[in-house]
Amino acid sequence: TTRTDPDFEETELAWSPDSTQLAYIVAKDSDRRLFVTTIATRTELALKTPDSARDAEPSFSPDGTSIVVSRATPDATLDETFDLYAVPAAGGPALQLTVGGGAEGLPRWMP
Repeated sequence: TTRTDPDFEETELAWSPDSTQLAYIVAKDSDRRLFVTTIATRTELALKTPDSARDAEPSFSPDGTSIVVSRATPDATLDETFDLYAVPAAGGPALQLTVGGGAEGLPRWMP
């Protein structure tokens, strides 16, 4: 994702529990990527989203170390399936939390 493109829109904001970070989706057309900004340093980090996937609805874990997202990925029939993924807030591989042909959405952490 190129952040110099003025056509990208930041949407679906989620504050970390300690209010030091902000997770959000950067969107342009059907391209939807997860980003995190550290407020004190204004450092922006693009969290890895596979090229064919679209992230939505970020929510921080209670300890602030992970962000759960609903991720749309095309299946073998080229329809989209939505599953939940836990993405490390500092970057790294995502952990798939749900598997199936449903539409998993509006994820929220419970303490």
